[in-house]
Amino acid sequence: MRINKKVNAFTLIELLVVVAIIGILAAVGTVAYNGFVGSTKSKRATFDHSQAIRQMQTLLFSCQTLGYVTLTTGPDGSTSNFQCSTGAENLKVQFTAHFFWSGFRNVWGDPERCCAVAGDSRMKGYMIGYSCNQNPDLGFMNMCDVSPTRMYASTNVGNSKGETEIITTYFDIPR
Repeated sequence: MRINKKVNAFTLIELLVVVAIIGILAAVGTVAYNGFVGSTKSKRATFDHSQAIRQMQTLLFSCQTLGYVTLTTGPDGSTSNFQCSTGAENLKVQFTAHFFWSGFRNVWGDPERCCAVAGDSRMKGYMIGYSCNQNPDLGFMNMCDVSPTRMYASTNVGNSKGETEIITTYFDIPR
């Protein structure tokens, strides 16, 4: 006597179709995710630029009213006063250190990347520097002096694909 048992199982073809669908969804999801991350980093770099600009405008107003600006000079939050009459060449260096110690970092880059800012080897992964004869790297801001009383901040905010997109803002230094 024979007993027929019905076996419930997926065929090999059904399993291959499911695996193929999962692979396609993963590929599409990865591309969409990378675009989302790139777009988010670009928006954050744009926001960081605008925050730095607002803060610089406020600090430069202090130059106009008091003749000096108070900037953060160390990791413990210590500050120093800098005379605005020293000009843009000196202030760009001091602003660079100030923004580093205030927590500005490059959202696009490697936190251990490159150089020390203002001669301080603790300042790795910075967002702001002062290499003025070139476009800034992705996510970086260059602060540059045009004359003793004029400087600019130029940021490569990038785009969703990580390509160059630069925003530049000019400032007059009150005397």
